[in-house]
Amino acid sequence: MKKTLLVILGLCILAVPALFAQAYTASIAPLRLTMVDSFEWSNGYQGNVLPRNLLNGHRIAPGETYTLQMKFTASRDLEEVLEVCLVDTTERAKWWTELSNYAEVSPSAGQVIRAGREYTITVTFTTTARSTAASPAANAIVFTTKGEGKPGPMNGTTPGIKGSGVKGNFNLNFTEFTLTRN
Repeated sequence: MKKTLLVILGLCILAVPALFAQAYTASIAPLRLTMVDSFEWSNGYQGNVLPRNLLNGHRIAPGETYTLQMKFTASRDLEEVLEVCLVDTTERAKWWTELSNYAEVSPSAGQVIRAGREYTITVTFTTTARSTAASPAANAIVFTTKGEGKPGPMNGTTPGIKGSGVKGNFNLNFTEFTLTRN
């Protein structure tokens, strides 16, 4: 009887956090995101979304699911597929710790975003790591796309060429940008 009671009590204690975990939705549109040349550090362009109200002070933890609904246009044709991921961009995380899988931002698999066309896309992330803090920089949404240029130190040993992107920076103009923690 005591063992059964202890097992039941233990299961109740484990279930308490799930009772308080609630879905949360935040919208920050309109949003103009400038995708900047990041060939110094990678092989393309990057744009970080860091608004304070996006996660309402929540610290990303492993095993969470997020859905991002977007409606946007691009100011130029992209060279490669656009991707998005949750990233901890703080010094404590050594400036780049991925917190989720990468999700392809595309109307159909492998399709490249074209200038001036409006896209309505929904992506889902599953988190794989805990952020270092509840700050926006520790819980960033990062968009990336590859491009033609001289790549940076993928392995930390080769200096990259800052500003070497052939097509240059561009903007993603969002009329809908809604993140939901499921």
